[in-house]
Amino acid sequence: MRVPSRIDDVYARKDSGVDGFSQCLSTRHWLGIVFLLIWEVAVPRCGYAQSVSAAINGTITDQSEARVPDARMVLRNVDTGTQRTTSSGSAGTYSITDLIPGNYFLQVMKDGFATREMTGILLQVNQTATLDFRLTVGSSQQTLTVTANLSAVESTTSELGTVITTKSVNDLPLNGRNFTQLLTLTPGVSPISVAQNSAGGSGWGGLAVGTFIFPAVNGQRNRSNMFLLDGVNDLAFLGNYNYSPIIDDIQEFKLQSHNDLAEFGGVAGGIINVATKAGTNTFHGSAWEFLRNEQMDARNFFLPTRNPLRQNQFGVAAGGPVLFPHLYNGRHQTFFFFAYEGFRQSQAAQSIVRAPTAAQLTGDFGSLLGQGIQIYNPFSTSPDPLHPGEFLRDPFPGNKIPKNLLSPAAELYATLFPAAGPPVPGGNLDDTTKTLLDQDSYTGRIDQNFGSHDSLLGRISYFNESSYGSAGYPGALKQISIYSWNASLHESHVFGPGTLLQVHFGRNLGNDTVTTAFPNTPADFPLALINAGFSPKFISGFVAFPGSIVPVIAINGYASTSSYNGQTEQLANTYEFGGDLTKVLNRHTVKAGYSYSIENFVGPVYAAGESFSAFQTSDLENPGGPSGAGTGDALASFLLGVPTGSFWRDALVTEHGGSIQGGYVQDQYKMTPRLSLNIGVRYDLSKWPVYGSLSDGTGYVGNLDLSNGTYIVSAVPPACSPSRRAPCLPNGVLPANVSITKNSNRNLHYTDYGNWQGRLGIAYRLRDSTSVRAGYGRFYDEWNGVTQTAQNIGGTWPSVGALNINSQNQSIPTATIGDPLGLGAGGVLYPPNTPFGSPSYYYDPQLKTPYVDNWNLEVDQQLSSYTTLSIAYVGSHSGRLDLGGLHNTAELPGPGDAATVASRQPFPHITATNYDTSAGNGNYNSLQVKLNRVTAKGLTYLLSYTWSKSIDLACSGLYGVEGCELQNAYDLRGDRSVSGFDLTHSFSGSFSYELPFGKGKPLNPSNKVLSHLADGWQLNALVIVHSGTPYDVIYQGDLANTGNTFVRANLVGDPTPEHRTAAEWINTSAFAVPAPYTFGDLGRNSLRSDWYRNLDCSLFRRFPIGERLQLEFRAEAFNATNTVVLAAPSNIINGPNFGVVTSTANTPRQLQMALKLAF
Repeated sequence: MRVPSRIDDVYARKDSGVDGFSQCLSTRHWLGIVFLLIWEVAVPRCGYAQSVSAAINGTITDQSEARVPDARMVLRNVDTGTQRTTSSGSAGTYSITDLIPGNYFLQVMKDGFATREMTGILLQVNQTATLDFRLTVGSSQQTLTVTANLSAVESTTSELGTVITTKSVNDLPLNGRNFTQLLTLTPGVSPISVAQNSAGGSGWGGLAVGTFIFPAVNGQRNRSNMFLLDGVNDLAFLGNYNYSPIIDDIQEFKLQSHNDLAEFGGVAGGIINVATKAGTNTFHGSAWEFLRNEQMDARNFFLPTRNPLRQNQFGVAAGGPVLFPHLYNGRHQTFFFFAYEGFRQSQAAQSIVRAPTAAQLTGDFGSLLGQGIQIYNPFSTSPDPLHPGEFLRDPFPGNKIPKNLLSPAAELYATLFPAAGPPVPGGNLDDTTKTLLDQDSYTGRIDQNFGSHDSLLGRISYFNESSYGSAGYPGALKQISIYSWNASLHESHVFGPGTLLQVHFGRNLGNDTVTTAFPNTPADFPLALINAGFSPKFISGFVAFPGSIVPVIAINGYASTSSYNGQTEQLANTYEFGGDLTKVLNRHTVKAGYSYSIENFVGPVYAAGESFSAFQTSDLENPGGPSGAGTGDALASFLLGVPTGSFWRDALVTEHGGSIQGGYVQDQYKMTPRLSLNIGVRYDLSKWPVYGSLSDGTGYVGNLDLSNGTYIVSAVPPACSPSRRAPCLPNGVLPANVSITKNSNRNLHYTDYGNWQGRLGIAYRLRDSTSVRAGYGRFYDEWNGVTQTAQNIGGTWPSVGALNINSQNQSIPTATIGDPLGLGAGGVLYPPNTPFGSPSYYYDPQLKTPYVDNWNLEVDQQLSSYTTLSIAYVGSHSGRLDLGGLHNTAELPGPGDAATVASRQPFPHITATNYDTSAGNGNYNSLQVKLNRVTAKGLTYLLSYTWSKSIDLACSGLYGVEGCELQNAYDLRGDRSVSGFDLTHSFSGSFSYELPFGKGKPLNPSNKVLSHLADGWQLNALVIVHSGTPYDVIYQGDLANTGNTFVRANLVGDPTPEHRTAAEWINTSAFAVPAPYTFGDLGRNSLRSDWYRNLDCSLFRRFPIGERLQLEFRAEAFNATNTVVLAAPSNIINGPNFGVVTSTANTPRQLQMALKLAF
């Protein structure tokens, strides 16, 4: 059902010129619906891939405990009527694999014994249940039926994992109905992400809706996880999901890690297995509407008013047997399930921004003197005659910049900034730009059974999303358009009682287009920028974009934009094929399998941008200044036109020929009825995709090898000439130290062929209620960044599609705002004579696949029929982790000009550049406790606690930008500390409780009216408490004069103030700017933010309507206690808000109302 609201009016007025904001049911929407209907009719479906299926095994004995061979067994799915048959074999043991999670009935028959039947066998995703049967002598016509009492202790594998059941998925309060919020219920999960997926993809790598997490699992990186949907790849390139399943389409899901079964691999972290719902012999479904607006919300701690909000989330889901009256009756064999959900949100932001004041725009920075900050004239920089290699600068008297020194280009660009308002903590302006977001999701599936030997599964899912909102300040807009597909096809064939073959195909495709626009600027504003001093080649003449752009400019501590002007990212472009063969040989269940995935990419990108910091207007001999408050100001550097870094991109990014494949063989050996041994071996192989094509010139690229100071090109282009622009070869010959790749396919990465990995696990049932499990396994992180890393060399020499300089104007200014990269006034672009002065995001050509060695020891104790306690030690060691950041910097700090700094570099002819190596490593150790109660007497709960420490070397992610602080590339031990996602203590819990009042409940009032009013109530809650997140304090600028962009501060006192407040979370006087040409002594990630506390709860009231219908009213509260959790403070010691907290790490209390109709 669809409830009209004011948001309809908002969306009816959306500008059709904004990409992706056409009417809700655009042509693409209708094509999606038609495709779903065609798929539903044409493609039958059943069975899950092994990775999300369940299994049962056990031993058949007689009354003397002697094993009974060759007993016949029939397993039936209660909901669909499908059957599987097997026997206990000559050893009296059995194993039935590849089962859809659900409710089962099992029958055991043997001549001379009474028949045994067991009902209520509830199997969960990736569960291996042990069911032993003891037969009694008698006639097979005699039948003894019992209800299953599955032991809640795991006694078959040593893996770690938690199943989130249908009830939890449907009933727990989820803000935005995003299932990943429930991942925190698993021990060992850190919800902190330092990766580029931390903001849900930030628009250019996806845009997650609602409250979401992309976690670090058991000490592994945030991008080291795999999302599986019905057993096929659902991974986006940033380590987030590509398609987010609809809540009412989820049967259940499991987060698992530390697998001792070799069939699982490809990632070092967790595998999130989501099983979608299937149709059954009974029609069932639901329709819902969830509503939020700001009138039901609390005010943000830092804002004067509540943000206007209109949000609707609505949908329908239904499934059952496929029936065509008088033509086809699909009961027991053909089933369907379909779901749709729409999301509409309109919200005005209230982000705090620091806009330039009117005085500052005229060059008057006198207000900084009151803070003890003096700005200096970069154009007065001169060598210090008393200290060779050091430089002197003159201060601006009164902190006033003369009018003739202000850059006309900067002054014109500054007209984009909004007028400053009165000062508030963290800034002087509220950015109230409205954010609009539409999303529509569809999914359809068919299950088809062909007797008891074959089953077929087919599903297709699609969503589209469009959004626009602030790009950093009022007047700057980010526009986003996304669509994604995920499809799976599985076929299972049972050859006999002990042999099963399962094959599958998957397709995972997603496209994301994001642009940064300045809609209030006149059409000729780029031309005006050129007339004011911007290079035409810097902001116009793009191959990937026909027209001119307004460059994106980031000013540290002030109103900024920082994303590309335009880019299209393929979130995923994967074809997946695979198969698994299972053979039961008495007490051995042997399984072998192989999977092959094809990885490609295509998408244009164009951008021009600059960044400005305080360093360019600081005192180079005493950056801290006499007061210790620092010197220089980023806005002053901007107005003077002296950038600290700049970039330019113009490329049609394409990749082809990438693949990830893996094969395995494993044996699950039932040594005794109580002892299981799992042993296996796996081999994974990743072949990176090849960048570009020679036919259109994009394939002429290169990469640095900092092991020997050489440059490797993919191919040699024609010589440069008046008629031949880049890519071309200057002077027609390769420069010294430049060679051609040895790979025949032009790949600049040499494939790592050594990724063999062993698995070993043991599980022992001490008694029916107690098990001890231990395991070891090595895992290779094949999927982490595989397509993104290969893109990083796009546009490099001998092309000119990607120019990037990290550390500019470190002493005497040489780069200006108008032409920071020296592109000139126009004409044909040629590459420089050599590639060595062109920094980029290069990588070691011999970059290895990261790996982790995992081990764990766990004791499971069933406390009652419904409750289980698990206590585990979990540890790991990670090696060959990606370690990025700036490399080939000077080996020692010290004074000197650029030439002097270069002389201290390992390779003086190569400019310091971002470079990824395999030098990283990490360790993780933890105590994990879980208390789980399955639903009984109306009560369900799951409590998890983790006490842990995760340590890594300099970086907690990729490319030097994900939780990375490489202060000194030649002293990596100095950057070894806790990971950016480390949480010392973490507790999470959930519960659902059907209140014991009303008809059929323990407390039923005798009065019929009171009984009716008391009936049907349910209370649910989700709570999370964990330690603060790590951070430290840095000085922004190349203070050490090594070619890097920062140093950490010196710690000179107690960093904790007596009373912590948002205005003084840390004692700023405890930190000092290091002396010039030195590194700071503060440890990486040595400080902690506020503890995180959150309680979400909900109250349901269900109203039965006849026998099959039920109406449910929900009231949900997120951050029900309205607890304020302060985010980390600004940590830049030479920034304007140092030590001040300007935001919260959580949202204020939000209320949501919902109606749901189920049948």
